[in-house]
Amino acid sequence: PVWLERLPGTCRHLGVTMDVDVPAGGGAARPGEVFLLDAGALGDVASAWPTPWPRPAHHLDTIPGLLSCIRLVQARRAAARILAFVVAEGFARLCEEWEQHGAQGIDPSSVQCVPFGCCVGDFLVEVARQRAQQGWEVSVVSNT
Repeated sequence: PVWLERLPGTCRHLGVTMDVDVPAGGGAARPGEVFLLDAGALGDVASAWPTPWPRPAHHLDTIPGLLSCIRLVQARRAAARILAFVVAEGFARLCEEWEQHGAQGIDPSSVQCVPFGCCVGDFLVEVARQRAQQGWEVSVVSNT
Protein backbone atom coordinates (compact mmCIF):
# COMPACT_ATOMS: atom_id res chain seq x y z
CA PRO A 1 0.00 0.00 0.00
CA VAL A 2 1.04 3.59 -0.56
CA TRP A 3 1.19 5.51 2.69
CA LEU A 4 -0.15 9.02 2.55
CA GLU A 5 0.54 12.08 4.60
CA ARG A 6 -1.29 15.39 4.77
CA LEU A 7 0.58 18.32 3.22
CA PRO A 8 -1.19 21.49 4.37
CA GLY A 9 -1.23 24.54 2.16
CA THR A 10 0.62 23.05 -0.79
CA CYS A 11 -1.59 24.77 -3.37
CA ARG A 12 -2.02 28.50 -3.09
CA HIS A 13 -3.26 29.41 -6.54
CA LEU A 14 -6.23 31.58 -7.45
CA GLY A 15 -6.64 32.44 -3.77
CA VAL A 16 -7.29 28.83 -2.78
CA THR A 17 -5.37 26.92 -0.15
CA MET A 18 -6.01 23.20 0.04
CA ASP A 19 -4.64 20.10 1.69
CA VAL A 20 -3.30 17.44 -0.63
CA ASP A 21 -2.28 13.83 0.00
CA VAL A 22 1.07 12.87 -1.51
CA PRO A 23 2.80 9.48 -1.02
CA ALA A 24 5.43 9.74 1.67
CA GLY A 25 8.19 7.67 0.18
CA GLY A 26 6.53 4.29 -0.27
CA GLY A 27 5.76 3.92 3.43
CA ALA A 28 9.36 4.29 4.56
CA ALA A 29 9.54 4.99 8.28
CA ARG A 30 12.64 7.13 7.92
CA PRO A 31 13.54 9.76 5.35
CA GLY A 32 15.54 8.72 2.34
CA GLU A 33 16.20 10.08 -1.10
CA VAL A 34 13.39 11.35 -3.32
CA PHE A 35 13.42 12.62 -6.90
CA LEU A 36 10.60 14.97 -7.84
CA LEU A 37 10.00 15.17 -11.60
CA ASP A 38 8.21 18.13 -13.13
CA ALA A 39 6.15 16.55 -15.91
CA GLY A 40 3.69 19.43 -16.02
CA ALA A 41 4.14 19.82 -19.78
CA LEU A 42 3.05 16.22 -20.40
CA GLY A 43 -0.17 16.44 -22.34
CA ASP A 44 0.04 20.20 -22.75
CA VAL A 45 -0.50 20.82 -26.45
CA ALA A 46 0.29 24.53 -26.01
CA SER A 47 3.82 23.68 -24.89
CA ALA A 48 4.71 22.02 -28.21
CA TRP A 49 8.22 22.92 -29.26
CA PRO A 50 7.62 26.16 -31.29
CA THR A 51 11.22 26.84 -32.30
CA PRO A 52 13.13 26.24 -35.53
CA TRP A 53 15.76 24.00 -33.87
CA PRO A 54 15.16 20.41 -32.81
CA ARG A 55 13.63 19.78 -29.45
CA PRO A 56 16.06 18.47 -26.79
CA ALA A 57 15.66 14.77 -26.03
CA HIS A 58 15.60 15.39 -22.29
CA HIS A 59 12.28 17.26 -22.15
CA LEU A 60 9.64 15.70 -19.89
CA ASP A 61 6.69 16.61 -22.12
CA THR A 62 6.32 13.19 -23.72
CA ILE A 63 5.79 9.76 -22.22
CA PRO A 64 9.05 8.42 -23.71
CA GLY A 65 10.92 11.43 -22.29
CA LEU A 66 9.42 10.89 -18.84
CA LEU A 67 10.14 7.17 -19.01
CA SER A 68 13.73 7.83 -20.04
CA CYS A 69 14.22 10.15 -17.06
CA ILE A 70 12.67 7.64 -14.65
CA ARG A 71 14.89 4.84 -15.97
CA LEU A 72 18.00 7.02 -15.63
CA VAL A 73 17.16 7.85 -12.00
CA GLN A 74 16.40 4.17 -11.27
CA ALA A 75 19.71 3.09 -12.81
CA ARG A 76 21.76 5.59 -10.84
CA ARG A 77 19.79 5.74 -7.58
CA ALA A 78 17.95 2.42 -7.26
CA ALA A 79 16.79 3.04 -3.68
CA ALA A 80 15.39 6.51 -4.37
CA ARG A 81 11.67 7.22 -4.41
CA ILE A 82 10.49 8.89 -7.64
CA LEU A 83 7.41 11.11 -7.85
CA ALA A 84 6.33 12.58 -11.19
CA PHE A 85 3.95 15.53 -10.95
CA VAL A 86 1.45 16.09 -13.79
CA VAL A 87 -1.65 18.13 -14.56
CA ALA A 88 -4.96 16.43 -15.42
CA GLU A 89 -4.20 16.32 -19.16
CA GLY A 90 -0.86 14.60 -18.55
CA PHE A 91 -2.47 12.11 -16.21
CA ALA A 92 -5.11 11.36 -18.85
CA ARG A 93 -2.36 10.69 -21.42
CA LEU A 94 -0.62 8.34 -19.01
CA CYS A 95 -3.88 6.51 -18.27
CA GLU A 96 -4.46 6.03 -22.02
CA GLU A 97 -0.93 4.67 -22.36
CA TRP A 98 -1.39 2.29 -19.42
CA GLU A 99 -4.69 1.02 -20.86
CA GLN A 100 -3.15 0.41 -24.29
CA HIS A 101 0.34 -0.82 -23.41
CA GLY A 102 0.64 -1.29 -19.65
CA ALA A 103 2.79 0.79 -17.30
CA GLN A 104 6.04 0.02 -19.19
CA GLY A 105 8.30 1.26 -16.43
CA ILE A 106 6.18 4.12 -15.08
CA ASP A 107 4.79 2.97 -11.74
CA PRO A 108 1.27 4.43 -11.44
CA SER A 109 1.82 5.01 -7.72
CA SER A 110 4.69 7.37 -8.55
CA VAL A 111 2.52 9.71 -10.64
CA GLN A 112 0.88 12.59 -8.80
CA CYS A 113 -1.79 14.75 -10.41
CA VAL A 114 -1.68 18.24 -8.91
CA PRO A 115 -4.98 19.82 -7.85
CA PHE A 116 -6.93 21.72 -10.49
CA GLY A 117 -5.67 25.29 -10.84
CA CYS A 118 -2.26 24.58 -9.32
CA CYS A 119 0.99 25.08 -11.17
CA VAL A 120 3.10 21.92 -11.19
CA GLY A 121 6.29 23.86 -10.52
CA ASP A 122 4.88 25.67 -7.47
CA PHE A 123 3.35 22.47 -6.11
CA LEU A 124 6.58 20.54 -6.64
CA VAL A 125 8.68 23.19 -4.88
CA GLU A 126 6.37 23.10 -1.86
CA VAL A 127 6.57 19.29 -1.68
CA ALA A 128 10.38 19.54 -2.01
CA ARG A 129 10.53 22.09 0.80
CA GLN A 130 8.42 19.94 3.11
CA ARG A 131 10.37 16.77 2.33
CA ALA A 132 13.66 18.56 2.97
CA GLN A 133 12.36 19.80 6.32
CA GLN A 134 11.51 16.19 7.18
CA GLY A 135 15.11 15.17 6.51
CA TRP A 136 14.71 13.76 3.00
CA GLU A 137 17.46 14.23 0.43
CA VAL A 138 15.48 15.94 -2.34
CA SER A 139 16.38 16.24 -6.02
CA VAL A 140 14.18 18.14 -8.47
CA VAL A 141 14.19 17.49 -12.22
CA SER A 142 12.44 20.16 -14.28
CA ASN A 143 12.57 21.81 -17.70
CA THR A 144 11.09 25.04 -16.38
